[in-house]
Formats: sequence, structure tokens, C-alpha cells
Amino acid sequence: LVYASDIEIQHMPVKLHSGRDFAALERVLNTKGTLPDRLFSMYAKELFISGSGKDFTTAVEWFKKRSLEESVPEEKRREATCVVAKTHAVSGDWEKFFGEALPVIATGRNIPAELYFMLGEYYEKADPAQAVTWYTKAAFEAECYVCISYGGAAALKEAVRLLKEQGRTEESYALAKELSKVKTTTTDELYKVA
Repeated sequence: LVYASDIEIQHMPVKLHSGRDFAALERVLNTKGTLPDRLFSMYAKELFISGSGKDFTTAVEWFKKRSLEESVPEEKRREATCVVAKTHAVSGDWEKFFGEALPVIATGRNIPAELYFMLGEYYEKADPAQAVTWYTKAAFEAECYVCISYGGAAALKEAVRLLKEQGRTEESYALAKELSKVKTTTTDELYKVA
């Protein structure tokens, strides 16, 4: 029993172990045909954080099946849809991406920030102004279902960066100021980061 200690425990892996995790989840899926909700959520999050294109391709059929199951709660179907859409985005198959994302967006309710963020990524090169719109929606009008770095401050930083690149300095600063109202970061810090 330790009452007072200066010991700090830090998790600093030497290498990623996501491959091991993906293999274990795939084994369970292939054996049992499903995963508990908690593990499906963990699988989705791990894919978004450290999955490669191959990892997404391996997982996509399981998540596609899950996204269509009416017995699965809507929140879990949205998670699954994010994984399927991300798979298509990673592979560059934007037609299939839109086929997954637009029906969810068209409902007008419970839209994952991840879908808005990926739309921002899609529009960045061809139409940066449109990308700003989608990143802003990801920041302010949606919640993250799978990965927190696809909404809130992360999405807003992308919008601020694009506005700055377009020479829309006042708008970018105003957007950074808006986020600082709800975050502890100051407007100037956000503006410099973007």
C-alpha cells in the first residue's frame, strides 16, 4: 500500500499495437459473426485513429452489414456508416462515399461530425470555400460518433486554416474567436495554430 508517491505512470508504447487488435477483432467476427456493441465501437474508434486503408477494407463488410441492421440502435448504425464512408474516402471512391454519407445527411438529424469533416476533406482542393462550410458544420452542428478529432476544435482549426489560405483573415479570426468562447484556448492561440 502506497500513501504518497512521486511515481508517474505513462503509457508510451514503442510501436502501435492496432494490427494486433484488428486481428483479434477479426478472429472474433469470423468465429461468432458479431461483436458486442462496446467492441464494435472500440473497433470503429481504433480504425479512425490508426487504421490503414487495408484495415478499413478488411472491416468494411462487417460495418456495412451493421449499418443496415434495423435491430441495431441508430447511434451504432451511425458509427458503422462512418466507418463505411471513411473506407470509401480512404480508397478515393467518392461516389460510394456520397452513397453512404448523403442519405444520413438528408435525414437532417443525428448527423455525425465525421461525415461533415470528410466532406470538408473532399472539397478542400476543388472548392475551399465549400470545405470551410463542411468543417464549420462538423465543429458546430454535429457531434462525433467515432473520433473526437473529426469535430469541435479540430474541425474548426481546418476551417480557420482554409480561410487564412484564402486571404479571408477577418473571417478566420472571427471563427477562432467563436471557438475560444467554449474552449479554454485563447483566440490568438487558435489563430496561430490554424
